[in-house]
Amino acid sequence: MKAIQSVFHRLFAEPSVLQKLFAERGASNGRVSFLSAEEVAFFRVNGYVVKRGVLDPEKMARARDYMWSKMPPTFDPESWTTWSGTVEDYKGPHTIADTLGRVKLRGEARELPFLLDLLPRNPVVFGVAEQLLGRGSVAAPKRIRGIYCTFPLPDSGLPPVPGHLDLHPYHLGVTAYLDQVLECGGAFTVWPGSHRAVFPHFKTLLANEAEGTLQGELNRLEGKAGVEILGGAGDVIFWHHRLLHAASRNRGRTVRQAVLCDFSRKDADHSGRIPSSRGLWTSWDGVSE
Repeated sequence: MKAIQSVFHRLFAEPSVLQKLFAERGASNGRVSFLSAEEVAFFRVNGYVVKRGVLDPEKMARARDYMWSKMPPTFDPESWTTWSGTVEDYKGPHTIADTLGRVKLRGEARELPFLLDLLPRNPVVFGVAEQLLGRGSVAAPKRIRGIYCTFPLPDSGLPPVPGHLDLHPYHLGVTAYLDQVLECGGAFTVWPGSHRAVFPHFKTLLANEAEGTLQGELNRLEGKAGVEILGGAGDVIFWHHRLLHAASRNRGRTVRQAVLCDFSRKDADHSGRIPSSRGLWTSWDGVSE
């Protein structure tokens, strides 16, 4: 048993070991393809792609323990009826109801080494980012966004959450589930193809300076239902930064726990200012028009 655990630890603690394993299983020219041609095509059309069971179970357990350690002592992880009262995140003290179930742990969590190892330094996660954006072209993230939780509000009667676009510049967003996420359980929700619809309304590849026509396009997309991405612990969602997205309402009995991070190209300061007229996939070396 100890021998098996040692091998498992090495696979995740030493990226070169896992990459070598993939290479030995058929990668050509010494290059590892973490996404199939079909998955890249799906990403191009829909703006996202999902890889299942990617993350290290031990690191996920540690992340879940960390999350609960930041909750009030009255919160019992096994009893959803105890999840009420004042919590504290980057916004300061508030109740679960004040933020419609959302709790975002940023601060120290953004730079904790084990969370960096869990997600952006994971060899498969980083490998997918490089495959899409260009091998050798991706900057290693120095921090994550945080641990984002959506607590259940089963009887809220609230309407569906509208999609939104992020304001900060980056190329590729990554959302990783720390536990099972069921239907109506706060799942990461996307509007497939919306990246292609909104992209032409921005003046440059990454900046948020938009044309006056953007709001009309967003209003049109709001009339369409988003798609909940259901999954299990260790599933990772990769998504284009112009993709409309949200966390769905959680009407279940469990907390949606996820770790988020961003990837950008090393030349983002330059490439981000390239006019959008150059094309949606400019600077995405692994995705063709």
